[in-house]
Amino acid sequence: MTEIVHIYSNMETRADYVFTSADFTETITLSGTATVTINGAPPTDDVQIIASLSPGYYNPYYIESECFLNSDGTWSFIIASYNTATTLYFGIVYYGDFSGFKYELTTVSRSVHDSNITGIDLGTHNFTVVFPPVSSAPLTENVWEDGEIFNAGDVDWYSITVTSGTDYYFWLNDGEQGNKTLYGFVNAWYADGDYIYHWGGTLESFVADRNGLVYIVVEASDYVINTGTYGIVYNTTGIMPLISWSPPVSSAPLTENVWEDGVITNPGDEDWYSITVTSGAYYCFWYDDKYIFWNDSAQSNKTLDMYVKAWYADGEEIFNRRHGFSNPTVFQADRNGTVYIRVSAWEHGYDTETYGIVYNTTGIMPLNLPPSIDPLSAGVWENGVITSLGDEEWYSVTVASGTDYYFWLNDDRDGDGSKTLEARIYAFYANGENIFYNGYGYSSSTVFHADRSGTIYVVVIAREHGYATGTYGIVYNTTGVRH
Repeated sequence: MTEIVHIYSNMETRADYVFTSADFTETITLSGTATVTINGAPPTDDVQIIASLSPGYYNPYYIESECFLNSDGTWSFIIASYNTATTLYFGIVYYGDFSGFKYELTTVSRSVHDSNITGIDLGTHNFTVVFPPVSSAPLTENVWEDGEIFNAGDVDWYSITVTSGTDYYFWLNDGEQGNKTLYGFVNAWYADGDYIYHWGGTLESFVADRNGLVYIVVEASDYVINTGTYGIVYNTTGIMPLISWSPPVSSAPLTENVWEDGVITNPGDEDWYSITVTSGAYYCFWYDDKYIFWNDSAQSNKTLDMYVKAWYADGEEIFNRRHGFSNPTVFQADRNGTVYIRVSAWEHGYDTETYGIVYNTTGIMPLNLPPSIDPLSAGVWENGVITSLGDEEWYSVTVASGTDYYFWLNDDRDGDGSKTLEARIYAFYANGENIFYNGYGYSSSTVFHADRSGTIYVVVIAREHGYATGTYGIVYNTTGVRH
């Protein structure tokens, strides 16, 4: 075990312990002694010590264990078992005059096991609390203040002067509600440390019960991974000022009905696209990411968990949505001009990988066809193999309007015993319109009646798409008798 000590600015001091042993087999108890000073004086009320998996400011969701200090400053508790090297961050919560340190803790009490050690004394550590913060930027009413959280666990402090009996309203422009990238929330305290209580994760409004300064903190909603940009504003009218907006310096134009494949290479990156819209027209967007394929329960061969937002050129938000493959994101343009679309990771600042996006005005999802597609011959078995997780095998068939077409699938679930993949087949007309999905059967066929002449496309995937590989066979005919 190695020890790292961090001295945090503002309201806390924390001692971090890195557990590098992964072979715990017996219960282990952590203990120690904490000396606490609150603005240079001993605490006058209860102090709680917490062990967290997060280095962030206040993060109840990552707390591993906690207890109140004894009168002599000693403490002890049992913590969880870990299968990998784990860092625990220790902090204090003060329940006295500075009620700003009050918050509800979500406790996860588990046991840590070690074959050789039953307890570890972490020694004595000093925790120094200073409030108000050493520095805070004043907010101007109705003026958006833009900021950025650069490092996990950082917070930004602001201040306003309030009048007793007045309502104060706050808005946070972030990655969830706005055009910024941080997923964050807002908390506030009076100058004496009294916490300004509110419902939900972020402060939206309060009625001042005294005159004087109020300190506001902007912090990430996930302290371990989340960084990024934000904007904050307040007023006393309850009407949100217009969000400041600048269109992206560059954006790649999307072509209707053409899938655009992209990649978020670095945590925090964003890809910008644009389309030209006509007032009154409907526009449909589909996203192909790690969770979406031909139905919402199957995985794609893409790897990013996508989050897509769109704005008009003046900054008015049109939509924001995480998923959209089986059910597209649709909006009706209320003006002519350019719309900007931003693709980012849902866990911005953390996730990377590949995705696909496409749009059109018909409401029928375009196919994202591979460069090479093998034609099927009627009555001739085509044997194939899914060699990599998430792979797809595409085939084409020329159909005549008014004719019935029968498909059989020889696979591990229903077949002659020679195949190893449990598979499914999906079929589409050339414009992307679905003919059938989740087709299977060797003992019986999947059949459809062609309502037009032309080319259809058939894709074979693993039943648990993205999780299985193996061999299969496929055949079709118009007689209804399997060969």
